[in-house]
Amino acid sequence: MNDGFKIILAVTLSIVLGGVSYAGPSKAIGAEFAFSGLTVSYQSHASGRDFNDFNLGLDFHKVLSGESRTPGVRFSYVRDYIFAEKAKGDFVTRWYAGPGMTAGYVMDKDAGYGAMIGICGNIGVEFGFSEPVCISLSLMPSVATHIRREDGNPDLDLYFNGLLQTLSPRLGIKYSF
Repeated sequence: MNDGFKIILAVTLSIVLGGVSYAGPSKAIGAEFAFSGLTVSYQSHASGRDFNDFNLGLDFHKVLSGESRTPGVRFSYVRDYIFAEKAKGDFVTRWYAGPGMTAGYVMDKDAGYGAMIGICGNIGVEFGFSEPVCISLSLMPSVATHIRREDGNPDLDLYFNGLLQTLSPRLGIKYSF
């Protein structure tokens, strides 16, 4: 492993583990699926109607097309705010959005693998049932920089795939506890 990947992994784990120890009264854990990747998601109550959303995932850029066999790794944290909620019996619909940050070791567009860090946003809808299961549909675009080595020199670019993720909705299935 190169040093950049080790640093990003260490920072990601410390943020995730720090968030888990803070977990509030209502939590959810599950997976989110998109054409851009597969993510493990952990949500914890923040305050009022807000929640923290931690995501650790695999970035499938060029993997699904067969151009690469190794997915990238990315982490994101978003503070989501519920701005609309409607309950009908045991069925609850929540609309939410929020800002966050993202970091990882990913491949971008026609570039090779490199470190990525930036800001992201999340907007979505979540459907809760009488069972401890919820289903969500969301978008998480990001504006980030992509830093990689080219011919031994660092190369800094815009992370183009983060903008493309706006076009890749995420379907989430989570267990609430």
